Amino acid sequence: MMEAPPFRLVLDSGATSCRYVTYQEPSIPLSSGVLNGINYTEEGEGGILRLFSELKLLLQGGAAPDVIGIALAGAGRKDINRRVRRDLLKHLPENWGHLGLYFFHDGEAALWAALGDKPGIVVAAGTGSIASGRDPEGSPLRAGGWGRLAGDEGSAYWIGLRAVQVALRAFDGREEDTLLEKTLCDNIGLKETQELVAWVHLPERTKDEIAALAPLVEDAANRGDAPGLKIIDEAAYELAALALTLIKKGGFSSEVRVGTTGSVFRKNVRVFEGFKRYIKAQYPASDIQKPRGDNLQGAIELTESLLVEKDPRRIRSYSW
Repeated sequence: MMEAPPFRLVLDSGATSCRYVTYQEPSIPLSSGVLNGINYTEEGEGGILRLFSELKLLLQGGAAPDVIGIALAGAGRKDINRRVRRDLLKHLPENWGHLGLYFFHDGEAALWAALGDKPGIVVAAGTGSIASGRDPEGSPLRAGGWGRLAGDEGSAYWIGLRAVQVALRAFDGREEDTLLEKTLCDNIGLKETQELVAWVHLPERTKDEIAALAPLVEDAANRGDAPGLKIIDEAAYELAALALTLIKKGGFSSEVRVGTTGSVFRKNVRVFEGFKRYIKAQYPASDIQKPRGDNLQGAIELTESLLVEKDPRRIRSYSW
């Protein structure tokens, strides 16, 4: 009698949402869903504890996963890698992952989703932003991903915050008139532009709520709003700068493959077109791929590639 394939649980967590899937055969999901996302840099051990608590409730009464693969935002930097390992092992439910527990940055999952194990670069722009890559020799590359206070240029949060800033500057008279004043207020439910100050500074205001303003900027740009167009162009430039940094750092040829993923690229066509234009200006032969949304598939493929090593009870992690 043949032994049943191991029961796998794979997750891809960005700052906003965490998608998961369970399966025994990669092509046949047994269950799937969406949880609240985690950025380890911001939430730390509490985020790991919450994640496993939610998963235990979801899988209650079912089989414990033999293999776990976790793509986790904010977990790729060397300075926090050890803490992630510690917290994962500390809060891992008993009897979970006895055949393997693997974790890696969500940028690595994006890289696998777009390029598999081949060299190239992927720029991810969702609530945050980061570029990850693999040079022609297979060494990892990384730029950005420093969080909303220190970086995340071109991200949905960055675009949303710039929209608030521009609307307030226009109210002052320091910026030309913009549709963003009325658009933001109507969307949020405010009567006057200056109310944006209190709204954005509320202690309980989440980064997701600010990031949710990004599509409003694209809409304003599509209606010919000059400040909206400027923000979109700035976002495209910043995201292209991430890619160009890694192209140079990795010593790629002019035909380098550059993948894109995340809500900013998917929902903001002008950002993608501007991003493509900036890269093509320096690397005309580059292959700029359209936005991909299935980073969970990348996490599955990466987990499967690690599983073949059959190294019981070991955490395999990637860091930069």
